[in-house]
Amino acid sequence: VAIRELAMRCPGLRDVHLQNTHVTDVAAVELAKRCPGLRVLDLGRTQVTDVAIRELAERCPGLRHVHVHNTQVTDVAIDELARCCPGLQMNFSGETQETDVDLLKLAKRCSGLRTVDSSKTLLADMTIAELS
Repeated sequence: VAIRELAMRCPGLRDVHLQNTHVTDVAAVELAKRCPGLRVLDLGRTQVTDVAIRELAERCPGLRHVHVHNTQVTDVAIDELARCCPGLQMNFSGETQETDVDLLKLAKRCSGLRTVDSSKTLLADMTIAELS
């Protein structure tokens, strides 16, 4: 309820950090619907899933920094972010569902990609070499 109120009262929000909170898809979708100008969104260690990330990708194409470490976000949503948000920079570090294929898709679709944090993940040497 608090995130919904915040989004309703502050539709111009650009930078939102919700790491380590009990935020769910419902709250994240409200942000997407009411704050289309979001640029930075930290959802690390929250309860968000692909549902919220897909909605954010579609409604907030200007997203630049998205943090989804230690969430249930999968490659499906990462692919949608890469497709809809070409200036994206990602933080996958920690326990995510990210795969080597996801990271390569992100790199190919986001020509402005400058930063990817995949610390504490299991990326293959071949993927790292291909990104170089």
